[in-house]
Amino acid sequence: MYASFNPATCFQNETDRLALISFKQAILQDTLQVLHSWNESFHFCNCFHGQIPQEMGRLRRLRYLILSNNSFQGLTLPNLRSLEISFNRFAGPVPISLSNASALIQIVIMSNRFSGIVPKEFGMLQHLLYLEFAQNQLQDDLSFINSITNCSSLLNINLSSNFLKGTLPNSIANLSKHLQAIFLSDNQLHDAIPLGIVNLPNLRMFECNHNYLTGPVVVDFEKLRHLEYLGLKNNKFTGIIPSSIRNLSFLSHVLMRFNNFNGSIPASLGTCHNLIELDLSHNSLSGSIPREVIGLASLSILLNLSSNELTGPILSEIGLLQNIAQLDLSDNRLSGMIPTTIGKCLSLEQLRLEGNSFDGEIPQVLSALQGLQGLDISRNNFAGGIPDSLTQLRGLKYLNLSFNQLHGMVPKRGIFLNASAISLMGNNDLCGGITEMKLPSCPITNSKKNNLSLALKVAIPVVVAAIFSVLLACSLIFWHRKRISRKKNISMPSFEHQFLRISYAELFKATDGFSMANIIGVGSYGSVYKGLLEQVGIQVAVKVLNLQRKGASNSFMSECQALRTIRHRNLLKQLRVCSSINFEGNDFKALIYEFMVNGSLEKWLHGRNVGEDGPEGESGNLKLMDRLNIAINIATAIEYLHNGSASSIIHGDLKPSNVLLDEEMTAHIRDFGLAKIVASVSGEIQQYQSSSTAIKGSIGYVAPEYGLGDPVSKKGDVYSYGILLLEMFTAKKPIDESFKDDLNLHTFVE
Repeated sequence: MYASFNPATCFQNETDRLALISFKQAILQDTLQVLHSWNESFHFCNCFHGQIPQEMGRLRRLRYLILSNNSFQGLTLPNLRSLEISFNRFAGPVPISLSNASALIQIVIMSNRFSGIVPKEFGMLQHLLYLEFAQNQLQDDLSFINSITNCSSLLNINLSSNFLKGTLPNSIANLSKHLQAIFLSDNQLHDAIPLGIVNLPNLRMFECNHNYLTGPVVVDFEKLRHLEYLGLKNNKFTGIIPSSIRNLSFLSHVLMRFNNFNGSIPASLGTCHNLIELDLSHNSLSGSIPREVIGLASLSILLNLSSNELTGPILSEIGLLQNIAQLDLSDNRLSGMIPTTIGKCLSLEQLRLEGNSFDGEIPQVLSALQGLQGLDISRNNFAGGIPDSLTQLRGLKYLNLSFNQLHGMVPKRGIFLNASAISLMGNNDLCGGITEMKLPSCPITNSKKNNLSLALKVAIPVVVAAIFSVLLACSLIFWHRKRISRKKNISMPSFEHQFLRISYAELFKATDGFSMANIIGVGSYGSVYKGLLEQVGIQVAVKVLNLQRKGASNSFMSECQALRTIRHRNLLKQLRVCSSINFEGNDFKALIYEFMVNGSLEKWLHGRNVGEDGPEGESGNLKLMDRLNIAINIATAIEYLHNGSASSIIHGDLKPSNVLLDEEMTAHIRDFGLAKIVASVSGEIQQYQSSSTAIKGSIGYVAPEYGLGDPVSKKGDVYSYGILLLEMFTAKKPIDESFKDDLNLHTFVE
């Protein structure tokens, strides 16, 4: 008999919940009575919790017990053939009593809280086929493998995601000849892979990712004729990639990224005609890409050779990758032109070639890649114009052409209508495009220029010269008067030409008279209001400077100066400025930004925005990948400020409240009121920088050397970023009240 209880719906109120409890008790009691005479299989999931009833231990004919996705605790069932208790809350040592169930063929206890060692007594289970202990807290040293060599029928061992230490014992060679899979990822294993592993002729899957394995890999993989999956990524292997990985007709996945492999990529990989995923990224591989590898037609999931030291061109054989979804050759030393045969890779979704020395024009043939979603060819030597072919890629969501030598008009079609989806920085000769790109206008060519009459040809230069003379005279008078009336010896940046102006009356209306209900934050130099600009129909954040506060004017100038020459997808975009007088005749200055619907990182980490009154509420539910992506966004923006723009800009006040999140949880850095421009070819910028306010920063985030009078530097931002990272992954502020005596955020993390 197969007994099961898994209701289709959950009860919604207390009455239904109590009814469910009574119902479960009745079902369990009746089922146990039936199983005394019919029991062979017992399967409960999703509903029951608490202790396993002791009565189940008297079910002498019970052969299969499946308790997945429950909350049971306790286990005394000696007469089983199959035990599956995955995704529960079992804790403590693995029960040695299981070794008394001599007929056991399967022990699956994944995703529990078992600790201690794996009982060596399991070696007495002669019929055992599956031993799966992944995602627990085991702390063994793998010495138990010596005992399970007696399990002559064993097919699968899964010990991933535990705290296993030590080396892979040589006795692994004495395991069952029928063994098909060994999973040991996410542990703390070290030293080399035993050569005796080749004595497992039926091994199909060998995974040891995320360990500390070292030394060269000298295993003769050619003897493992049935090998399908080889996972060695994120270890410390050295030496060359073994050429013995050849002629393995079943091999489909080879993952060796983040190691220290050197030498060349073995051409013998091209003989693995069922290989669908090859990842050799983040090593020290050199030489050219073998034509046997770049043209391996079976590759369909991924070919990743990024972050190595590969040289030479991309061969035309790349056109044989007609089923490849992701191709990443970034951050190498590749050169030459992109072959037109790449247009045959019709299944490509992600193409990354950035950080090489490719030249020539961007090939028009890219228009054939209609499935392409991401294209990054930045940091190369591409020249010429932006081809129209890129506007025809309807599925393209991200395009990075930055830091090349492109020139000419930027299209106004396709992905080029979305300024946030593309990056064109570092191409100084581009023009046109949509307004949001803030590129210079393209010169207008006149095809009828040669048809102008002689009179016009003479008149035009004269008129232009006269106008120029008048403008020059007016400019001299204007600057002379401005210099006399200037109260402070500061060169004010011409932000009027960089940001659209807006009147005080428009802002007053947009924020409902600067209503307290619209305040979304309060900072050192003013308040931030949420507003709606009716004339363009967009929500904005309005930062109103408190000019009575010392340093507020300098903060306004610093922010305009810093933002007028930079643009990056992870920097908060300044839309407009207001420098006017209010209805009472007082000076008024405000900065208008994009509105970020998900608020600040401060709110997500600690439950409220800085400046809000009242107790802290519950923090947002930031998953680990959210935190990682936000950290990458911030690092990308800081890298751009330091090294990616015409001037090196130091933010000076990096902290969670100055990181805002949009609707897709993408991070944007704000508040450049303390920013410093420390290097520029412009004398005007250097003069402004020299008279700007010294960087103060925020307590807990500012670099200690600033307190000793050291000059500002990029290292100060890096220090603040490090503190922010620790805060993101601990949810503790650097000035947390729990940090007393010698305890601080650094020592807490240690």
